[in-house]
Amino acid sequence: MHTIRGDQPEFQATKLGDFQAYLFTYSPDIVVLNETWLNKYISDGELISEKYYTLLRKDRTEKDMKLFNKKGGGGVSILCKNDIGVEIELVKAKTDLPIITILLKQKNLTPICISTFYRYDYSGIGYFNEAERYYTNLAKKFKNLTIIGDLNLSSVENWDTPTPVLCVDTTA
Repeated sequence: MHTIRGDQPEFQATKLGDFQAYLFTYSPDIVVLNETWLNKYISDGELISEKYYTLLRKDRTEKDMKLFNKKGGGGVSILCKNDIGVEIELVKAKTDLPIITILLKQKNLTPICISTFYRYDYSGIGYFNEAERYYTNLAKKFKNLTIIGDLNLSSVENWDTPTPVLCVDTTA
């Protein structure tokens, strides 16, 4: 049986040692992180040894930081434990949004698609529209799709204004 930890560990994101201790203590098979604050100056090996986990990440871009006048933050990543007996395939995202999507393949089983999305709390409706297009197309391709993310919905000021739902009914 595989484990996907659904809790929010109680450690400060700036404390790399706490994060690594969490991984080795609980040994989750899949870890999804949002608002990683990773950048091009932090190598994968500084986070975790590739001996134990495969790390897939999409850091906040310089273009994005300039667009939103930010100095850091953002970014998403997915870590997959190497000894869980599945093939991990990165699904190429045709979007600049902070999204990572992977496909977990195991012999004789339907592949499982896992995606993570981080919505900046100050992003506008265009951001939601692009995410909705991305996930609508993804849901058409993959039967088993799980989306995990931080949508910052607490920052929506006016709930009376129509807001995209980011929910796709693939049963119709």
